[in-house]
Amino acid sequence: MLPKKPIVVVRWNDAQSSATHVFKESEDQNFHRPCVMETLGWLLRDDEEGVSVMNEVFSEEGLNYRGHTFIPRSLVVEMRVVKKPRQPKPKQEILS
Repeated sequence: MLPKKPIVVVRWNDAQSSATHVFKESEDQNFHRPCVMETLGWLLRDDEEGVSVMNEVFSEEGLNYRGHTFIPRSLVVEMRVVKKPRQPKPKQEILS
C-alpha cells in the first residue's frame, strides 16, 4: 500500500566540503558557493521549520518510512509536486 501523500522534488542549497581534496587558494572560487541538491520522495511535512521527505515506504505492521531527509526552510530553493496523491473515486449508486 502506497501512502496518500504527494511525491515531490525539493531543490535546496547544501554545504560543500572537500576534506580530501587539496586545492590552491585561487581555486576557492569553485567551492565558495552552496551545492544545489535535489531530493525526491513522499512529502511528510512542510511547515515553517522546513520540509521532511521520505524516499522508501513499506507495509509491515502499518505504513512505515525510511530514507528521511529534513531540509531547513532557509535552504529550500523550490519544491515541485511530481505526483499528487490518488483520490478515491466516489462510489456510484446502483439504481434498480
